[in-house]
Amino acid sequence: MQKIIRFLLLMITVGSTQTMAADRALLVGVGKYHLAKYNLPGIDLDLAMMQQTAALMGIKEVKVLKDEQATFNRVINTINRFLINGVQKNDRVLFYYSGHGTQVPDFSGDEHQDGVDEVLTMYDMTLTTRQGKKTLRNVLLDDELNALLKRIPSKNLLVLIDACHSGTATREIRLPHSILGDDVQIKSKFLQYAGMQSKGIANNSTPIIELNNNIPYVAIASAGDTEESIATSKGSLFTLAVLHTIKKAAQTQQILSPKDLQQQVATFIKHENQPFTPRLRGNAQLANRALQLKPAKAKQGNNWQRLLALSHNMAPLTVLINQGQYQLGDALEVSILNNQAAYLNVINIDANDQATVLYPNQFHPDAFVQSNVRIPSQQMAFELVAQKPTGQSLLIAFLSSKAINLYKTGLATRLPGGGLDNLFHQVSEQGLAEIEALHNSTDGSWIKSGRIVTHITP
Repeated sequence: MQKIIRFLLLMITVGSTQTMAADRALLVGVGKYHLAKYNLPGIDLDLAMMQQTAALMGIKEVKVLKDEQATFNRVINTINRFLINGVQKNDRVLFYYSGHGTQVPDFSGDEHQDGVDEVLTMYDMTLTTRQGKKTLRNVLLDDELNALLKRIPSKNLLVLIDACHSGTATREIRLPHSILGDDVQIKSKFLQYAGMQSKGIANNSTPIIELNNNIPYVAIASAGDTEESIATSKGSLFTLAVLHTIKKAAQTQQILSPKDLQQQVATFIKHENQPFTPRLRGNAQLANRALQLKPAKAKQGNNWQRLLALSHNMAPLTVLINQGQYQLGDALEVSILNNQAAYLNVINIDANDQATVLYPNQFHPDAFVQSNVRIPSQQMAFELVAQKPTGQSLLIAFLSSKAINLYKTGLATRLPGGGLDNLFHQVSEQGLAEIEALHNSTDGSWIKSGRIVTHITP
């Protein structure tokens, strides 16, 4: 009888473990450091974009460690509890980091080539001296991270690192002819600290693709050993490219492997005129295995759900359209009824969850209005035409007392020939965050919203 009881208890324990195990994502981002002079712009937007990415991959259990939450001990403990002890071999796992990368002197003696260790910096990073050399405490060494990743039991582990470990600190970084526009803050993601020894750079540049079946995971790093990735006030360029690529693949139901992801992200960054190329490393089978992406469907996408949820709790704004249903090629006219001076933004979210700013636009870039608005007006030299994808679209307008300009904070569209289409911009994570912040503010400002669902048929 005692043997039977022990057996039943064992079965209950195993069953509970199997039930608890699931696809998981751990997202770590440090934009605000204990040492504030090392702060980076847009890391909060990176984390929000990676939450979208995890959702597109069908990963529901997501844990985020942001800024002061991302201390060295907490990151290590969370990897142990949430990933190493929390998943099984068939579970999919995503580990992501965005923040400063840098180098510290090699004290273990295993870096014979350049004498430094590459590290990821945590919130509580501090300057210190060891063996007469300036170095950093509370940073995650590359060897330590590699050892932790190898302990994760999942056989389907994807690692994305948006940081750089080498860089030219004096290089002036620019984004000419970029989808991000001109008015954007830019900063290198390489950290150079006081007393730092000369940066170690390998004699040979990092291979763009380095696959080895002895490595149990696949990783994409934003830049090679001699390159620097960048953070911007609209999000880090590598993370923007990852979300753009995965979202496009989900919309078109394209088969996308980590190797495909690396190549398409590299092309995205090249078109942004940046001289860094993401590196692919790890298991060859994983590198060529298709990512499991959720096909985009009307009403179920991140943009649709977030904006609809926000608008439900706002004062009403009247939105009118010229007809209830459209066929491909029909002209669309939108009217916003308003009798007060304020700031207007009008967005269309199509059946693939693509969120496009209809107003402001290239012909009317100012969001400030004093009365009713019709789109397109006589001053706007374009026509809104119903186009693919067919299905339901959400037309939503926001009128606010405080200045919000989703066109200015949005992203241009890159044309096939490499040029930019600036007629309409795509809603950025920065724009969504501004709407959410204003809606939650307690300073007396206000925001109204109106919405209508349109139908486009073949």
